[in-house]
Amino acid sequence: MDEVEEILLNSLKRSGVSLPVGVSSIKDFSPDALVSICSQSLCLILNCAASSFPTSLPDSTAYRFKICSDVALAIKSLGYREELSFHQFLYPSDEEVLKLARFLVERLSEESSRGISVVKYNSAESITGTTEALAKVCEGQLSETSNLDGDLGSNKSLGNIREETIHDLSQRIKNCADEQDNNPSLRLDNVNERSSSS
Repeated sequence: MDEVEEILLNSLKRSGVSLPVGVSSIKDFSPDALVSICSQSLCLILNCAASSFPTSLPDSTAYRFKICSDVALAIKSLGYREELSFHQFLYPSDEEVLKLARFLVERLSEESSRGISVVKYNSAESITGTTEALAKVCEGQLSETSNLDGDLGSNKSLGNIREETIHDLSQRIKNCADEQDNNPSLRLDNVNERSSSS
């Protein structure tokens, strides 16, 4: 493991991300490990419950595709500019994993320094706008999947999975907002009060 990889992995651990067993370098990132680390990072960045994003992949091809698409869309919504879809999770390359790890470390670092959530969805308008933006990203991702129809099964069309992905992800975002609104310690005004008084 080179120095850059060591710094990134240590930074993830210091931020509260648990590295899966057997992961000690970028080369050790399997699809399951990558999903786990990205899901944990998303929960920390968005101040979500640990159950908001799955940290493991099922055996079902359709649901593996769906979970990877969910996580990819959520990361894209945080501003990730590189190409990212289910493909990068199911077939990760060292280069892509390194870019993704660097981005997550940067966002986690920003979170830690600010002491507040980078993305706070606390209104119906913002949730609607985010969902519409994710829908556009999802359209682009699903256009890559025309050769997967047979694997997904006759009872699961790509259109259905697209709708489920957008619905589920927007619901998770809304749940994050609800958690922040219901937890006084996460409210923006309270954070600002604590910062000014310290």
